[in-house]
Amino acid sequence: MKNLWVNPLLVVAILSVPTIAAGQVENRENALATEESHVLGTVQKLFDAMAARDTVAAALAVIDDVSLVSTAETVDGPVMNKMDRATFFASIASPSNSMLERMWDATVRVHGGIATVWTPYDFHRNGEFSHCGIDAANLVRTKDGWRIASLVWTAEPTGCSPSPLGPPPN
Repeated sequence: MKNLWVNPLLVVAILSVPTIAAGQVENRENALATEESHVLGTVQKLFDAMAARDTVAAALAVIDDVSLVSTAETVDGPVMNKMDRATFFASIASPSNSMLERMWDATVRVHGGIATVWTPYDFHRNGEFSHCGIDAANLVRTKDGWRIASLVWTAEPTGCSPSPLGPPPN
């Protein structure tokens, strides 16, 4: 029988590979979770700006030529409404138009410089429930951070399940 000599450094290196690999996976997962948090935070910044009637903050959450489209099902079929940025910002700034939009259970996907958010929401205008639906936001990473490039939503005035967030604050 031949006497085998094993280099202790080789043993340490081989045993370290799973630990190093696990650490790299954990670092990637943490980085992705951070990016997802930033993406979701950008959408929330827009909602917060809407509630505060703050068009300056809203402008920081969207790109200059953001696409804003709502859809609704009517007895005559689907209706689409495309809103330009100026009209959207005017509605945010209107003193007679108090808005509260809340989201929950968001699904966030990030790949490189693009991201999507798909989330149920409810919308309250002037303290009264208006509608619910699904928000679908596409975001791009800019030198200044994540910005919404397009926001598409369904507007469903009836058939809404109660929000898991409970009633809105007064």
